[in-house]
Amino acid sequence: MMPRKLFQALIVTMIVVVGTGETATATEAKANAPWLAGADLNQPIQAAFAGWPPEELTSRIWWLPWSGASFQRAALFGRPILFVFTVHWNDAARRLETILEDPRVARTVNASWIAIRVNADLRPDLRERYLTGAWPVVAFLLPDGKPMIGRVETPEAWAPITATAIRPEDLVFLLQEGAVYWDGWREELTRAGAKWAERERVWEPRRGDPNDDAVASIEHWLLANADAADGGFGPAPKFPVSGVQELADLRGGFGPSELGQQAQLTLARIIDGPLFDAVDGGVARMARLPGFAGVEPEKLLETQSILIEELTAALRGGRSPEFRDRLAKTAEFVVRRLGRPEGGFFLAEFADPGPNAARRRDPLVLTGESARAAAAVARAGLLLGDANLTTAGRKAFDDAIAVSWRPGQGVGHSIEPQADGRMYLETQAEVALAAIGIYETTGEPRYLDLARDVAETTWLNLREPGEGALRDHLAEPGEVGLLANARRPLRSNVRLARAWIRLEHLGVVPTGRERAQAILGTWAGGLTGFGVHGIEAGLAIAEVLAEPTRVRIEGPADDPQAQTLRRAVIGAGAPFLVVRTGDPALVPAAVIENSRKPKRLTTPDAVERALNSRATSER
Repeated sequence: MMPRKLFQALIVTMIVVVGTGETATATEAKANAPWLAGADLNQPIQAAFAGWPPEELTSRIWWLPWSGASFQRAALFGRPILFVFTVHWNDAARRLETILEDPRVARTVNASWIAIRVNADLRPDLRERYLTGAWPVVAFLLPDGKPMIGRVETPEAWAPITATAIRPEDLVFLLQEGAVYWDGWREELTRAGAKWAERERVWEPRRGDPNDDAVASIEHWLLANADAADGGFGPAPKFPVSGVQELADLRGGFGPSELGQQAQLTLARIIDGPLFDAVDGGVARMARLPGFAGVEPEKLLETQSILIEELTAALRGGRSPEFRDRLAKTAEFVVRRLGRPEGGFFLAEFADPGPNAARRRDPLVLTGESARAAAAVARAGLLLGDANLTTAGRKAFDDAIAVSWRPGQGVGHSIEPQADGRMYLETQAEVALAAIGIYETTGEPRYLDLARDVAETTWLNLREPGEGALRDHLAEPGEVGLLANARRPLRSNVRLARAWIRLEHLGVVPTGRERAQAILGTWAGGLTGFGVHGIEAGLAIAEVLAEPTRVRIEGPADDPQAQTLRRAVIGAGAPFLVVRTGDPALVPAAVIENSRKPKRLTTPDAVERALNSRATSER
C-alpha cells in the first residue's frame, strides 16, 4: 500500500498541474513542470519520488486564493487554514512578507496547513468580517472558513485565534501548536467555530428616528471629546475626519460656532504638523499617539480625498485663506504622484524601510476611491481657479468609469491590476456621490444620469425586502466562512444616503430622501457609539432635515461666464448647497431658487453677496 504522505504528495502534484490548465498526464507533467525534474514517472511510484519533496517545494509557501476550490482542498486533506489578510502599503504588512519567506516558516506551513493570502483592498467583503483592527491579519481558520476558536473558560469568552507580524521562530511555534490543537480537537473546534459564527451573525444596531436629536447626540459627543490643544476628537489617533466641517456649517451656518472652531483647529493642526508633507504635498495616514507622535507615513488616496474635501469646505465663504496653499499642494500631489495615465488614481504612496528609502506606489487602482478623489480634485480646481486640476480630476473620473461602469449593472470594484466586476456597496456609493460632485462642478448632465443609474442599481441589488440599510456585497453561491453572515456597513450606507438626498433635490429621484431616511434610521439611535465615524451619519441626517440652497446655472456648461458663476457659487456656497444645470440656450446666469421669486444673478460678486447673506440669515 502506498504510504499516506507519499499519496498526498502525488495528489498535490496532480492538483497543481491541473490548476495550470495543462493536461494532467504523468508524461506531460514531467515535461511541463520544471520542479518535477528528477522524478521518472515511468518507474514505480516509490522509486519515482525517492528523495521527495525537493527543497524548492518545501522552502516556499504555496499560496492559494480565497475560493471554493481552496476550501475544498482544505476539507480533502483535513487541514486547517493559515489565512493572511494583508495590504501592499502598510509597513508591518511588508515586514510580515519577509517573515513568511523564511524557509522554517514555509516548511511548517506546508507540513500541516493550507495557506490562503488575500489583498484586503481587493476584498472589502472579507475586510468587513475578518479585519482585527490592525495590519496585517494572520488568522487560523477551519477548513470551512470559520475561525479556529481559542479554548477559554466559558463559551461566551471564546475568541478567534490570530497572530501578527512576529519573529519567524515564534510564528513557527504557533503554527506547530495550532496543528497539534487541530489534530487533537478538530470536532470540538468545528462545533465551537460554528457556534461562534452563529452568534456573530446576530447584528442589532440601535435603530431610531433620523431626527434632530440624533444629530445633536453626535454633535455633543464631538464637543465633549474635542482636543483643544491638537485638534480632533480625543487624544489619539489623529487623522483627517470626513464631514466634520460640513456638519459644523450646517449646524451653525458660517458663524463662529464651537464645533466650527474645532473643525478649523483640527485642519490647522493637521496641515501645519508632522502629518502634512510641506515639500511634496499630501498627508500621512495617521498619528497613532498623542501629540502627533507615532506617524504612520503612508499617503493613502482616501486620506488625501478627505483632506481635500475638508479644506474645500473650510474655504467657502472667504474663510481661512491660509488653507489655500495646502489645498493646492494636496490636490497636486494626488494628480502628480498618484495619477494613472489610463485613468483613476493609484491607491497609495509609501516608502521602503531604510535610510535611503525609495518612494513607491501601491499598484492597485480602485474605482470607488478613484472616483471620490477625482471629484474632490475637480472641485478644488474650480474653487482655486486652476483649470488644470479640474481637467485632471474630470479625466481621471471619465477614464476610470469607462472601464468599470456597465449601465444597469453597477460599477466594478477595481481597475488595476485587473478589472473586477464584483458589486460592492462601498464602490457603488462612492461612485454615485462622486458623480453628483462632478456634475455640480462641470455642469455636464451625463454625470447626473450616471449617479442615478448606479444608485438605482445598488438599491435593487443590495437591499433586502423590509430592510433599511443595504448589504455590503452581492452574495455569490457557495460563500464560505463568515461571508454567509450579512453586513450592512455604516460608512458606505451613509454615503449612498447622501447621494439619494441630492438626487431628490436635483429633481431626478422623487423618493430620494425617503430612501435616505430608511437607511439612516438603522443607526440613528446610537451614533455616538461609532465615535468620529458617526460624524458623516450625523451630517447625512442633518441633510435629510435641512432645506438646501438650490442654485441653477444657466447657459452652456463650457461657457467661460457660466463657469465663472459656477465657481462663485461653489466658493461662496451655503451650509448645504445643491447646484444643477439649467437651460444651455440661455444667457449665463446663476438662479437662486429658494424663494417664490427666484433671484437671477449674472455677476460673481452678486452671487457671493446673495449666498453669503443667505448663510448669515440662517444662523
